Amino acid sequence: MITSYVIVSMIVLGAIATLVYTLIKKKEEPQINRHPAIKPLSASSTRLTKPILLGNTEILSYKFLDCLYSDVFFPDFLVDKCKHILLQLCESIENTGPVNLEELYALTQDATEKINQLQEEIENNGAEIETSVRECIAENFEFIAEAYGFDDADLEEMIENRDW
Repeated sequence: MITSYVIVSMIVLGAIATLVYTLIKKKEEPQINRHPAIKPLSASSTRLTKPILLGNTEILSYKFLDCLYSDVFFPDFLVDKCKHILLQLCESIENTGPVNLEELYALTQDATEKINQLQEEIENNGAEIETSVRECIAENFEFIAEAYGFDDADLEEMIENRDW
């Protein structure tokens, strides 16, 4: 009886090892699209640029656009692109050190324009920047301003050039 348990255990462990090995070695393209209306894109279109190095601990621990990653109609790779734009904004703030709201607004409006430029790609993938998406993105802009000490920044001014 013990022998049969040993044999069954060995078979189960072998199956688990094979499964783990298969998952690790599998070279399939990751599934980025979660909704059937979304057109598949090549992996190269989802690659982002150089890594962004930041020093603000609030920013480093913040989960940017977390509210969009749970939106089944907004593909994760597009959320990643928006997140990258927001992280670039943080990098710009840290590198330039804006000393007043006008300088901050110039940086936030530049980031807003970059998000505007994603509109066509967003629409081509069956998504749109509708109310909940707009609010989520805007909340992230507001968080960034506050994290860098601009508590009195006007959200509408920060993103006044938005097309979304």
